[in-house]
Amino acid sequence: MRESAAALVSGTGSAAAFTERAVSLSGPPEERRRELGGIAINSRNNAPWPAPDIAAITVVPLDGADASEFQVLAPFDTTLGWPGFSPDGAWLSYVVIRDTGVEQWVAEIASGIPRPLTSASLNAAWGEPCRWLADSSGMLCRFVISARGSPPDDEDALVEYYFTSQLGTVQLATGRRSDLGAPGLFVHAEPVPGGGQLLVVRLGEQSDADASQLQRSVEILDMEGNRLRRLADPPAGGADAR
Repeated sequence: MRESAAALVSGTGSAAAFTERAVSLSGPPEERRRELGGIAINSRNNAPWPAPDIAAITVVPLDGADASEFQVLAPFDTTLGWPGFSPDGAWLSYVVIRDTGVEQWVAEIASGIPRPLTSASLNAAWGEPCRWLADSSGMLCRFVISARGSPPDDEDALVEYYFTSQLGTVQLATGRRSDLGAPGLFVHAEPVPGGGQLLVVRLGEQSDADASQLQRSVEILDMEGNRLRRLADPPAGGADAR
């Protein structure tokens, strides 16, 4: 069963996306829910709890755009989340939330053909894990650390375990991933309009069982992950990506 939800229009005004929510899903087992301070996550797939529950996305061309209406459906036993359009309006982006991980997908507006952009390796604990680059050539994503091992027994170490991400760009044409700098406790990351720089918000480096009370730092990075300047320190718990 589905329920109609929100509509989204591309920045170019060439297409609109209409989402339908899944209203009959039982959801993941409750034992996978882990709360770190005020932040609840799915400990199995590094998605927020509750996760986005979109079942279908319908894309409708506007203003005589040379494209046909098409629909993207969530694969069996998954949901979709965080739909958006590339800055040039040529691509739809969304994530597929699987039992074991979160993937970024894209669909070309002209053809309506969807394809995965990443594997199920995204860190969506703080919300939307990928943002479009300013020139629409790819996306900036937060990835789970590939060699992080099993969760620690120490509760204080779980913040670092679940929230540490590797920033990386993924090229739209090739799917090639390029990591940027060292892993960090990134709450939010997005390209700066105009390109060439990134705006990030990261948690304080100390481990703490209450993630909502960790200090945050707002920074500008270059496209290699190097810090160019620090902009501000928002109040603890005051700025997050959810």
